[in-house]
Amino acid sequence: MAEQLAHLARVETPTHEPERVTAVFDLLEERLDALGFRIHRLSGRTSAGCLVAFPRLRAKDRKPQLLLGHADTVWDVGTVATM
Repeated sequence: MAEQLAHLARVETPTHEPERVTAVFDLLEERLDALGFRIHRLSGRTSAGCLVAFPRLRAKDRKPQLLLGHADTVWDVGTVATM
């Protein structure tokens, strides 16, 4: 998990370049699919949109959980190299 998080943190996804955020969505989609989630991507008008994942299998008596986050890093491309 720590390795995956470090990899995601190194992907530069400035807010004002939504097309770069799709790189993080691609990585998350691959990982979540391998963990048994079905993935939906929702388009955004001015953003990269949303990535939504649901467990393929979940017992009916188990309550769902919501994990919410963002995929943009705010900083301009090239900032990671100077950190």
